[in-house]
Amino acid sequence: MIVAAEREAAVTRLDARAAELQASIAAVDARIADLARHQLSPLTIGERAVAPGELARRVVEASTRHGWLTDALDPISQAIPAFSVADIAALRDARIALGADLAYLGVAFPDAAVLPDEAALLALHHDLVRDRIQPDHRARQVGGVDHAMTVTAFASVSLDPQRVLFCAEKVARFHDAVLDAGLWAVSVLDEDSEKIARWLATRGRPLDGQLAGIAHHPGPQTGAPVLDEALGVIECRTTAVHDGGDHSIVVGEVIGVAEPRPGGRPLIHYGGRYRTVTGD
Repeated sequence: MIVAAEREAAVTRLDARAAELQASIAAVDARIADLARHQLSPLTIGERAVAPGELARRVVEASTRHGWLTDALDPISQAIPAFSVADIAALRDARIALGADLAYLGVAFPDAAVLPDEAALLALHHDLVRDRIQPDHRARQVGGVDHAMTVTAFASVSLDPQRVLFCAEKVARFHDAVLDAGLWAVSVLDEDSEKIARWLATRGRPLDGQLAGIAHHPGPQTGAPVLDEALGVIECRTTAVHDGGDHSIVVGEVIGVAEPRPGGRPLIHYGGRYRTVTGD
């Protein structure tokens, strides 16, 4: 009686195991069917739906253009597949990430030797910038008014790339105007221009017409006003503005240089006074 009960329990366990295996097999069959439907479904390439068979034909016809990995494994024990399951999954994810960019995989890109060099690209960049900014002359007028100011804190920052800086007091009207414009020019005054320097440093001077009576013209690169009698002119585009306490430190890329009056003596400011350079 005990033996019969044990056999009956064993049969029940086997039946349950068989049911589990059948369910697993059914799940595998369903998965295989899903994969088959997916693999046999047309793929959209561009705007065209292409059947897998057509894609396979294209692969075979282009077989001489590709390297192939053999599916055959050497019977020796050291033989392992070229790709693991993780590798295949990573390749699939990469294909999905590429998306439409897969179209470029068969494109021949130009050799680096035929591309323009760095100097030519930089010159082209400067030409494009000049052509873009010349028509509107954004720096020349802000609010319909030419802005100018005497600065004594001006310095070179870098030769490559060419950078200069000046300091503008934050409460000065010129401060916001030059930051809004983004383009500006520096006119180097000569020793006879102290009157101009003092006028453009005068607080509260009228904005409208502040350059009246001072010969000037728009700079060719920025449109910012430059003085006709300047010894030298440096035209710039703002690249950075740093906090300097009650002043802002404005850094600019040099996009144009001119020397209308070479050899003249500059006006300098030292020790709270305007001075001139004497001697050679």
